Formats: sequence, structure tokens, C-alpha cells
Amino acid sequence: MERHPRPGPHRRVRPHTRTALEVVVAGNGRATNDELRAKIPVDLNGSTRGPLTRQIRKLQDRGHLPLGVGNPLHPFFDHTPATHGKPVGLQMDADLVPLFREALAHP
Repeated sequence: MERHPRPGPHRRVRPHTRTALEVVVAGNGRATNDELRAKIPVDLNGSTRGPLTRQIRKLQDRGHLPLGVGNPLHPFFDHTPATHGKPVGLQMDADLVPLFREALAHP
């Protein structure tokens, strides 16, 4: 039986966090849930805030992002009855897209 790592501060940043950033940046600041699911095989509900903060800190520590950049990803909504007010994707402010595009160009 395969063991899963225990949650805690010692655990590495999940690769899907960086992938979520990359998908949103590639979409010029916006990615639908379908676009995210095509690249990330796990459910993102509630799993982005902490890992995203760690990913940003990691990019800042390496000098790829300036200090003070907070969580760039925010849900966006399609206010049609079919979605029941649920988020249909993630978006990033347009002025942050070039900054993250440059930062994510580094491994």
C-alpha cells in the first residue's frame, strides 16, 4: 500500500500549485475550471491558499518575484442559473500577468 505524506510544514509545495499559476498566466490572467482540470488531475477546492503562499515565497526567496506580492489568484463567477453561483475558474489581475510570466520562466 502506498503511503501518502503527512500534512505539515515540512511537506514540499505541491506541483499543482505552480501548474495552476502557469495555466492562468498562459490564459492571460484567466483559466476556466475545465482548463485547470485538463492540467491538474486533483480537486482544487480549498487547496490553493496555503500552497500558493508557499509557492510565492519560494519565487520571492529566489529573487524571481518582488516582496509584497500576495495571492494573485481569485475565483471568477458565471452568474447563470446553471452554475448556481459557484466559481467557474481562476483569474489574476492583468498587471500581475507579466510579472508572473517572467517569474515562472525560471524552474
